Amino acid sequence: MSAADEGRTERGTEKKREKERKEGTVAKSNELNALFSLMAGFLALSFLGNYMMTAMGQLMRYSFVEMTNYSVPGHIITAAHYFTTRFMFIVAPFFLIIFVSVALINVVQVGYKVSWGAAKPKFGKVNPFANFKKVLISKQSMVELLKTILKISILSFLAYKATKPLLLEFVLMNQYTPVQIGLKMWDYMGDIWILVIAFAGALGIGDYIWQKHQYEEKMKMKPQDIEDEQKQMQGDPKVKREQRLRAMQMLQKLMAQQTKDADVVITNPTHFAVAIMYKHGKMNAPKVVAKGVDHQALKIKKIAKDANIPIVENRGLARALYHQAEVDSEIPEKLFRPVAEILAFIYKLAKKRSAAHG
Repeated sequence: MSAADEGRTERGTEKKREKERKEGTVAKSNELNALFSLMAGFLALSFLGNYMMTAMGQLMRYSFVEMTNYSVPGHIITAAHYFTTRFMFIVAPFFLIIFVSVALINVVQVGYKVSWGAAKPKFGKVNPFANFKKVLISKQSMVELLKTILKISILSFLAYKATKPLLLEFVLMNQYTPVQIGLKMWDYMGDIWILVIAFAGALGIGDYIWQKHQYEEKMKMKPQDIEDEQKQMQGDPKVKREQRLRAMQMLQKLMAQQTKDADVVITNPTHFAVAIMYKHGKMNAPKVVAKGVDHQALKIKKIAKDANIPIVENRGLARALYHQAEVDSEIPEKLFRPVAEILAFIYKLAKKRSAAHG
């Protein structure tokens, strides 16, 4: 069943891709690995073939000639150890080049990031009955089967076409020395190897495109899945609205309580209202204890009137305080002077009233 049939029409998110990557699911073509191992092997033999042939010839001469001189078991073990060590040193550069090339193509395909998720044992996959349909009759398995049959057929045909003209040469090789046979075989195998590399290149590119398509199909998600993922990452919008509403209600309640302790409310006069408090000797500067616009401004002014707190109209200052100062924080330094003048006026007026009543 395709992704569209399952309702998965949206491109997979980065979060899902990262999760699948940790499990070892990536867009990777093993045919490209085979291609680069073939190319690396051909190049390695092209540059190292002469050295390897000479070294192997010397080693074989040693094994067939020198080892006959050893009759003591200890000497035979020493010779066998020498033979094994020398053989490993001779072939090590060849296999190292192939290993590095395959590692590089893997990094190019999927990037450098080690994933241990693919190495974890998954016992569910061991059950052949549970995975019968998925493994044997799935779309992926059928594609792999057809690809394998196609590879074997084409490679067999290429090998046949390349070696058919050389059958007579093979019959006459009994007249050559071992070195001449080796050189001839390298010439023939080199031509066949190049044909195989060309075929593997076409197959690798096609397979990578197919694997990339399959990967993108697997990564696709339902719109609801994306919405659920966003809710998990950012929080449910409904819950966030409720949280903001509760926070606003708490702030309004706090401002209403603090407005009763304010020294003055500065308005513009209808749109903005800012309540200011200053306790001489206890505070470094006046601070805003409440502020509001429109409906909230009307509520602040009503609380101020009920509590007999002076209300002063100053359009520019009210607007500046509202935009530049936060609730329960000191006013900006550049607004000290105009606020101080208003507070001084309020204190002077309060003294006169106190003296008149006294």
